[in-house]
Amino acid sequence: MSYQVNNLKVRLNISTNKWIVITLDGRILEEFRFEPADAIRMLYYSLKIPMTS
Repeated sequence: MSYQVNNLKVRLNISTNKWIVITLDGRILEEFRFEPADAIRMLYYSLKIPMTS
């Protein structure tokens, strides 16, 4: 399962139950453990609310 938010991909590694944040050029930025519902909720809000830089 993976999602793309702006220029990042977030992928679930089923075997470790960790979410992995990856840049579009393939660099891994972070791995973190979340309950699936929390991670999906976070991604939903990040897609709905424009990010400012």
